[in-house]
Amino acid sequence: MKITKDTTVSLEYTLKDDAGTVLDSSSSVGAMEYIHGYNMIIPGLERALEGKEVNEELDVTITPDLAYGEVHEDLIVETSKEQFPPNIELELGMEFESGQHTVRIVKIEGDAVTIDANHPLAGETLHCQAKILEVRPTSEAELADLFQGGGCSCAGSCGMMDMDGLFAGFCFFLSSIELMIPKPVPFFRIGLANLPILLGINIFSFPTFVLLLLIKFLGQALISGTLFSYIGLFSLLSTLSSGLVMYGLRKLPKKVISFIGISVLGAFVSNIVQLFLAVFLIFGNSALYVVPVMFIIGLITSILLGIFANRFSENSTWYEQVADGSFYYDGESNNKTELTKKDIRENYLRISSGILLFLILFFVNYLPVKALVLGVALILCVVDKQKINYLNLALMFFAIIFFNLFPPLGRIIFSIGNLAVTSEALLRGISKAVILEAMIYISKWMLKARLDFKSDFGESIANASAVFSKLLSVKNEIKLKSLIPNLDAILLSINKL
Repeated sequence: MKITKDTTVSLEYTLKDDAGTVLDSSSSVGAMEYIHGYNMIIPGLERALEGKEVNEELDVTITPDLAYGEVHEDLIVETSKEQFPPNIELELGMEFESGQHTVRIVKIEGDAVTIDANHPLAGETLHCQAKILEVRPTSEAELADLFQGGGCSCAGSCGMMDMDGLFAGFCFFLSSIELMIPKPVPFFRIGLANLPILLGINIFSFPTFVLLLLIKFLGQALISGTLFSYIGLFSLLSTLSSGLVMYGLRKLPKKVISFIGISVLGAFVSNIVQLFLAVFLIFGNSALYVVPVMFIIGLITSILLGIFANRFSENSTWYEQVADGSFYYDGESNNKTELTKKDIRENYLRISSGILLFLILFFVNYLPVKALVLGVALILCVVDKQKINYLNLALMFFAIIFFNLFPPLGRIIFSIGNLAVTSEALLRGISKAVILEAMIYISKWMLKARLDFKSDFGESIANASAVFSKLLSVKNEIKLKSLIPNLDAILLSINKL
C-alpha cells in the first residue's frame, strides 16, 4: 500500500542538523506514527514520503521553508523581568506559553529579558533518514479524533486551523477580484469566492470543512455589514446547505462527477434555499416570478466556476502542495494588537446603540418610526465615513416594494398598465424594504467595532482577515489574462507577504 492522504504511517527516523548533530531519533522515543496529509509532520518530510511503500528507505534534505520556517526577527523581543511570575528564577533556555506561541529566553541582562517566539529549529536546514515500517488505511474514528483535538506528533504541528484561515481569507480576496471582471448585467456573479470551498472538499475533514463554511459566512458578513440582517440569514443557510451537498459529492469518483457537476448541484441547492427564504421572509409568492431567471443565472455561473476550479486544480502548484501536505502556512506569525480603553468604550457605544436601534425597529410597529431608524443608521454610517452605495440602496428598496405588489391587497391606488398598485401591498413592500435596509446599515455601524478574538474559532477568523489583508496588498499584481498563474504565485509566497 502506498502512502497517500488519509493513510496512517509508522516509521523509524533520525533527524540531524547541518553539522550532523542528532536532533531527534526513533531509537530513543520509539517509532513515529502519523496520519498523512494533515501537516502532522514537517512539510518537507511529508512531501518526500508521498507515494512510498513499506520497507522503503529515504534520506532527505529539508530546507527551512519546508521545515520550521525562517527566523522572523519581529518574534524576537526585549521585555522586563516584571512580565514574568515573581517566584521563578529566570534562566537562559526557559520556555513559557504566550497565547499561540511558546517563547524561549535567549538573553538576560539585568532587568532586561530577550525572548524568542521562533521555533528552536527555525532557519535550520534538516537532514532526515527514515524507514517506513507500516502503511494502513486510517479509520473514520481516528480521523474524527484528529480533528476533535487528538494532537500532533513530535515531528511537526497540526496546521489545519491555520489552513482553514488561509482558505477563508482566499474566499474574501476572490470576492474583491470578482469586482474587476466585466459583467453583462449588474447582478451577474460568477461566484469566485466559492472557489476555495470547492477546492477544500478534497483537503479538509468534515468538521474542519464546516468550520471553513462558517468562517466564510461570518467573515463576509462582517466585511459587508449584513450579519444581523435577512441577507446574513440567506447567506448562512445557503452557504451551509450548498457546502454540505458539495462535500457529500466528494465521495463519488472524479470520473463520475467533476468540479463542474459539484458546483452546479451546490448552486441548485443554494438557489432552492434562497428561494424558500425569499418567499417566506421578504417577497412573498411574488418571488416565484424570478425563479426561471434565478436558476438560469445560477446554472451559468456555477458551470463557469466549476470550469475555473478544474483548471486551477490542474495547474496550481500551490494546490498540489496543499493536497499532498507539503505546503505549510504559518498563521501564528500574524501579529495581534491589544484593544485600548478608547477601543473598548467605542465598542460599547456601537454595540449598545445598535441593539437599541434593533429593538425599536422590531418592537415599535409604526412605519414612520422604522423609517426614522433607517435614517439614523444611514447617518451613523456616513459620519463614520463608511462607503454607501446609494444606487444599490435605491435598487434594492424598489425591488422589494415591486415584488410585494403581488398579490394585490387593499384598495387600488393607481395602475401602471395591467399592474394595479394596491394600498396594503404597497405598505407591506415599503415596510419590508425599510426593515431590511435598516438591519443592513445598523449592522454596518455595529460591526466597525474592533473585535478581540480569543477562541480557536475566533483565531481562525482573525487569521482569515490577516490573509485577506496580505492578498489585498498584492491585488494590483493580478492580471485577468493570467489569473491562475498569478494567484498560484501569490499563494505560494503567502508566508513572505
